[in-house]
Amino acid sequence: MSDVPTPASTARPGTTAETGTAPAPGTVGHPVSTAIIRLGVVLFAVGLVAIVVSFAAPIFHAHLSTYFYFAAMLCPLGMIVGVVGALASGRRRRA
Repeated sequence: MSDVPTPASTARPGTTAETGTAPAPGTVGHPVSTAIIRLGVVLFAVGLVAIVVSFAAPIFHAHLSTYFYFAAMLCPLGMIVGVVGALASGRRRRA
C-alpha cells in the first residue's frame, strides 16, 4: 500500500481524508442530539433503579412514597427520549 495520502474527493464516507480511518466514537454527531441521547440514558437508568427498588421494597417491609413510584415512570420516558434523540441524530447525519 502506498504512503501517498488519498485526495479528499475520493475518501470513503465516514473517514477523514488525512488518515483514511473513521473518527473516534463520540466525536461525530450533533451535540444537541448527543445530549438528548445521554439524557434518555440517564432517565432510563434512574427509572430502572426505581423499578428494581420498588420490587425489592416488600422483601424488606419498606413503605415507599408515591414520588418513588413516579420515579419509576422515568424508565419508559427515558426510552422515548433516547429513541427520539437517536432518530434525530440519524436524520441529521444523513442530510
